[in-house]
Amino acid sequence: MTTEAHPVATSRTAPPWRVRRLASARFSDHREDFREATMNDIPAEPPERRAPRSHDAPVPPADELHPAVRAVLLAATRESATARGAQRREAFRTARFLLAGCRLLGQPRSSIAELLGVRIDTISSRSSVEGDIHVGTFARLAGVDVAVVEEWRHRGDLPAPTSDLSGRVVYPAADLLAALIRNHGQRW
Repeated sequence: MTTEAHPVATSRTAPPWRVRRLASARFSDHREDFREATMNDIPAEPPERRAPRSHDAPVPPADELHPAVRAVLLAATRESATARGAQRREAFRTARFLLAGCRLLGQPRSSIAELLGVRIDTISSRSSVEGDIHVGTFARLAGVDVAVVEEWRHRGDLPAPTSDLSGRVVYPAADLLAALIRNHGQRW
């Protein structure tokens, strides 16, 4: 009885990159079986990792992305695609912080992925870090004045600001997005 096995390459018969490729091909069938068995056991959404804040925005319908969030994400994506040098790094970081803020607010990942033209896995990996955004940057992306953002803080829609290492006034991305959603449609 003979079984067909994957060809075995050694360092004498094949270059190192070929040896690794053949070795990994032998186990690929088993990986798919394991992945299929375990993916059914993983819950769709991770449990909430932080306590709800008093200024959290209400959760929109499950299949809908809030129009204000849509506009900010498109502006951030456009800015990260056109910026150069140090501005590009900051724009890319800002886009990631906004994606993390969207996830914390319960915005649907599928709608975000569709809007940006990427896979849902990409949204999950890009939104893994929650961070702070400079007030001026957020105001520019949201199309509002910095004074409007400060007015949101005075009304209680935002917590007290903090400063980053360069001394700029920053707020957590999720808090800025929540205030934007809450104040969307009001005349500024």
